[in-house]
Order: sequence, then structure tokens, then C-alpha cells
Amino acid sequence: IVIGLYSSNNEISGNTFVNNPQQGINLQSHDNTISNNTITGNYHDKALVLDRAYSNTISNNTISKSQVGIEFDNNSHDNTVTGNSIRDNNSGIEIGGNSPNNQVLRNIIENNDNGISFWKSTTIKYNNIKNNGVGILGPSTTGYEVANNNIYGNTSYNFKVNTGGTVQNINILNNWWGTINETSIASKI
Repeated sequence: IVIGLYSSNNEISGNTFVNNPQQGINLQSHDNTISNNTITGNYHDKALVLDRAYSNTISNNTISKSQVGIEFDNNSHDNTVTGNSIRDNNSGIEIGGNSPNNQVLRNIIENNDNGISFWKSTTIKYNNIKNNGVGILGPSTTGYEVANNNIYGNTSYNFKVNTGGTVQNINILNNWWGTINETSIASKI
């Protein structure tokens, strides 16, 4: 399904998308609701793409077995991703470098190579991010919020900064890292 640039206030709900050779849903507009869908088996592409999309709600979907579960691209901003199960993808959620001010809230993100990758101001709160290769890959700058998540059991790192500049003092307090042992926590960051 493609929702084009000039179409808004649409709802896609209660569908099953299986083994699509391309994207399951490509969203290019604003004020849409994508909810209660199952998107699985997009091994060669992305399950759900937001392309120049803003003010959309992506909720209560099950997204699995795709190259990328949800991708934000081309200045997709002010979107909310909440209550989704995003599992067994190469990458769970990718928020591109030119896509600011999105919210990732109350999702289960597990068993992906990378759980969440983002490059601009993003709010990531109340998620369960576990058993991925890297739980969260974030920028080396400030201006984002990662708080009140359960981030643990990820193979390489629970939280990793994408270097490529001067790493600043980044606040990622108030997350559960699977332990209270500071040495164990630090070894996965």
C-alpha cells in the first residue's frame, strides 16, 4: 500500500501483509493511522516506510522478518510509533539523519540485528529493547531523550554512539540495563 503525498487522514488497520517483494506500506503524507496490522516476510525490503511523512501514528502492529521493520526517511518528522511488536528483522527501527522529532514509545523491539538506529532529535521511552545485536545506536550529539526503557540482553551493546565527531556528554539515565552492577552496565555501553 502506498499513501501518496497529498492524501491524509487515512486509516490502515487490521490487515496482514506477507512476503511482499517490496515495502508492505509506504506512507508519504500526514495525519494517518496505521494500526493493528501484521507485516512479515519482507526479506528484501522494508515492512513500513515513512517518506516525507509527518504527524502519523503507527500503533499496535506486529512487524517481523524484514530488512527493516520501520524506516523514517526524507524529513519524516513528528510521528509517533507506539505499542508495536518489532522482531526478527535485520534492523528494527531506522530513523534517518534528516528525520527529527519522532517518538518511539512502549514498543517491544527484540531479536533484530539492530534494535533502534537514529541520528536526530528523537524521544525513546518505555520500550522493551532486548536480545538485539545492538539495542540502540544513537548520534554523538545531544538533543534526544532515551529514558525509562528496559535495554538489556543485547549481544554487542545495549547502547552505542555512532562516532564520527566529538562525542558529547549524553544523558541516558533512568533506563533498566538488566542489572545494577555498574561494571556490567558500562561494558555494554
